[in-house]
Amino acid sequence: TRSYRDLQWLLTCLTALAAFIAFHTLVQGVTGRFLFATENQSDYLSAVSGFHLSGSTVTRAGSFLINPDWNGLYLAMSLFPAAGLIFTGATRAWRIFAAATCGLVLLALLFTFTTSSWLAASVGFVFFLFIGVPKRYRWWMLGGLITMMLVIWAVFFKQVALLYAHATASNETTLRLGAWETALRIIRADPFTGIGMGYNLYLDRAERFRVALQTQALAHPHNSYLELAAFAGLPVLLAFLALLGMMGADVVRAYRRSDRRQKPLFGGVIAALIVLSVNSLFINGWTLPPFVCLGWLLIGAVTSRAVQAAQADAARIAPLPASLKPNKQEQPAAQQQRGRRSGLPRRRGNRAPGTSSDASTGSAQPTRAEVAVITMDALPRERGA
Repeated sequence: TRSYRDLQWLLTCLTALAAFIAFHTLVQGVTGRFLFATENQSDYLSAVSGFHLSGSTVTRAGSFLINPDWNGLYLAMSLFPAAGLIFTGATRAWRIFAAATCGLVLLALLFTFTTSSWLAASVGFVFFLFIGVPKRYRWWMLGGLITMMLVIWAVFFKQVALLYAHATASNETTLRLGAWETALRIIRADPFTGIGMGYNLYLDRAERFRVALQTQALAHPHNSYLELAAFAGLPVLLAFLALLGMMGADVVRAYRRSDRRQKPLFGGVIAALIVLSVNSLFINGWTLPPFVCLGWLLIGAVTSRAVQAAQADAARIAPLPASLKPNKQEQPAAQQQRGRRSGLPRRRGNRAPGTSSDASTGSAQPTRAEVAVITMDALPRERGA
């Protein structure tokens, strides 16, 4: 991005894409039909039984990302750039579109039945409320969110109950803890080189480290940070965390340098990155190519040197505040005082008859051209003296 306007349009395009995927998710969740499905997608969904919730016939909607965990992460990330556009949209239609997209994304997120995405979205909302929402709108934003959640709970009570049952199911928690413990055993055995890069490789080699809590074979430990350490070793994990920390510091500096009117947009990007980082504790977020590209795209967009240079130029040519502007009534007297200090002769111009010197003070001041002529005439006299 080369300017704040480019950043705004980039996030608008990402919001439009999120609205389309949210609509596709709703259609899949309500009707059970996967629109525009290819043959490979249909075969994969048949192999995994359409990601049905255990103990029910309800399908978890994965949309074009196939896996509902990945779809939930994408929707949770897309929620906050859209929320930032509510406060920074150039037109009313722009802001209404952003608000409608937020409602659509929240409703679609329900049909993924992804507990980790809801948890990450909650953490991201807390950060966005304090760094992205202007103070005078915080209570309105909080009230609007609570109202929307109550409406979703009342209309889609069955889906909310299924989400709660899925979140509190002991088998889901046990499987996740077992996957993490297996990854820790692999890291303890090979701390510097790991077990090797690749899901199929991990599926085969991690079997001898598998613990009893992990009731089924898994291709990754359902944690991006443990995945990097188990696949490639602790040095790779430390390098990634150092790089992520440096880029995070650049994003925070860009947010602090941004104008007050731009902070909701920068705050929305920061909240989206927080959602990605938190959700990566439960799934392979930072290690999955689509989210790696999306995350670094957002980081590069807000830390672009062109955007920072445009912000610096805007601050340099910005008009002075009213409190710093000189008083027009005091300006002639100040110019007269500067003229006395510089030793320049006062202009005794041809005043109109009947006017006093006090009344003509403003018109008796020399112009810039006259000051230059007087100064050039005074230089030879000073040298001769």
